[in-house]
Amino acid sequence: ASGAGLASMWRDVRGAAQTSGGITGVRIVCVAAAFLGAVRFTAGDYLLMVTRTRRLGTLLGHAVYGISSTRLVPVQRGRGIAYDSSIERRYRRLFASGVDLTRGFFFGSTAHL
Repeated sequence: ASGAGLASMWRDVRGAAQTSGGITGVRIVCVAAAFLGAVRFTAGDYLLMVTRTRRLGTLLGHAVYGISSTRLVPVQRGRGIAYDSSIERRYRRLFASGVDLTRGFFFGSTAHL
């Protein structure tokens, strides 16, 4: 989405949060091009987000992208979750060093690869 499109979506999310009364403290923590999945360590869940992509070419008229960078975004389900504990930091480091999505991982937004 374009910058204006993202701003519009953000306004919609904030408006829904205010009118529903069920969502509080909504804030942008990461601008992402894609969502890859979720992972759980000892303290809680994380979303694996693609934060930068690079266009590699086309396949049968569909754009093919590679991943330039990713980010693990913690999903807080309540207070008191120790996302900064030493064991949690260790698991995040192991995950980051063992999962390199910037090499040999390709995707398309309009075609299954």
